[in-house]
Amino acid sequence: MFRINKKIFKKVLVIFAVCAGVFLLTAAVVAGCYFTVESYGKYVLPLEALPQCHTAVVMGCSPTVRNGRFRNSYFVSRMKGAAELYHSGKVKTLLLSGDNHIKEYNEPHEMRKALVALKVPDEAIYCDYAGFRTLDSVLRAQMVFGQRKFIVLSQTFHCQRAIYLARHSGIECYGCATDVRLDMRWTLRRYLRETAARVVAVCDVLFDRQPKFYGAQVDMHIPQKKDPESI
Repeated sequence: MFRINKKIFKKVLVIFAVCAGVFLLTAAVVAGCYFTVESYGKYVLPLEALPQCHTAVVMGCSPTVRNGRFRNSYFVSRMKGAAELYHSGKVKTLLLSGDNHIKEYNEPHEMRKALVALKVPDEAIYCDYAGFRTLDSVLRAQMVFGQRKFIVLSQTFHCQRAIYLARHSGIECYGCATDVRLDMRWTLRRYLRETAARVVAVCDVLFDRQPKFYGAQVDMHIPQKKDPESI
């Protein structure tokens, strides 16, 4: 008859208990981060309920997906939402914050072209070419572009994270959401990526992380006549 070695059995139980404890602790931390950021959804408001602000920070993304073969629905919805927000009179200027880490990839430039095509005056558009992360976008809006109160425009989940980061830095920030429908596969992928991003965002706040670049200050109360050079 087979007999279980009690010492080995106890070791297995201890290992199992430790692994289970680590898993539960990790899950609790991740859930805590996720729902902490989620709670800032109270500042994401419908267009008519948004306060008057001088500026809306439009979060950048690539205009295309899958090696440039398809239009990015996030990009399209953000540009339409930004144009609607501007034409509503809620803001006077739009700050397009995106990635331009190489010459061939320029999110703000593509955003500007799309918004001009949607009848937004070029002089009302400003570009932040160093919006590499959400943290960079919101902190540079304050430190470089002088905005201590603004509306951030993106999808709801992204607005919540941006508002969380902004308000922990003393910025009065509100969200204007432009949501899109995704199929189940892309919805799951988005939730997984956003969960990880929220953990990073909480760490950004806890460790007081700063943007990669700051740079010279820009006065957004002076109309901008032309698109400045990218970084």
